[in-house]
Amino acid sequence: QIKLMQTRDLKYINMRATMERKKIDRLQSELHFLDQANQTDNTHIFFNDNEQCDLAEKFDTHPDLISRKVNRLRLSDLKKIQLPDLDEETIKQMTSEKRKAYRELERRKNREKELSVVQRKLEIKTHLLSSKQEPPKKIKPATKEAAPIYKWKYERKK
Repeated sequence: QIKLMQTRDLKYINMRATMERKKIDRLQSELHFLDQANQTDNTHIFFNDNEQCDLAEKFDTHPDLISRKVNRLRLSDLKKIQLPDLDEETIKQMTSEKRKAYRELERRKNREKELSVVQRKLEIKTHLLSSKQEPPKKIKPATKEAAPIYKWKYERKK
């Protein structure tokens, strides 16, 4: 009966972890991670004959957009686009919603990590209950971030 209860627990935790993974995938597809793209190091190298090269002219973009690494619009595209007039309150609301979404994504990732640790701990517990030979040797105890590590004695399969 104990084994049956623990397999139910294991299946429930497995189901919850799957649900968390799906929610994480959905959130990641909604968020663009553009801020992280601008924080990575540049690897593109330009070789110039003269020292006074204007990058805005070379990229055919506005000088304010040179620091961006993704979605660097050209001047011709900037002339075509009609940007909506947004007030400060709307911009603040949008940035707070973005922060909330990233925070929720981080919480869900942490929860999914915790569920995977609990799942591994339950799997090891069921293996310990089902082993018929002598108990295995404990190599590392369980921590918050990791399941315990055991080493079973090698048994030759017939």
